[in-house]
Amino acid sequence: MGSMMSFDAADQITYSVGILYPAQLQVLFTVKTAAEAAIGGLKVFAQIFPERFRLVGLDENVESLVSELNVIFLNYREASSGPSAA
Repeated sequence: MGSMMSFDAADQITYSVGILYPAQLQVLFTVKTAAEAAIGGLKVFAQIFPERFRLVGLDENVESLVSELNVIFLNYREASSGPSAA
């Protein structure tokens, strides 16, 4: 399940590394993790500078980012898993 793949031909072997030839699951996991880290950083700064976040309205935006992030990746998971066997 790694992101490195090899393709054998008669006279050569070609390797594809995940960064250059990304597998969709690994890329989406990386994007989701990066977005979660960014939101976590915003939450830390919101604790340090709460009046600044309220002043520009970021306090409400950060919470909506969390909701949207969860919805986006939940929708992808449901779409990629296909119909469930019930």
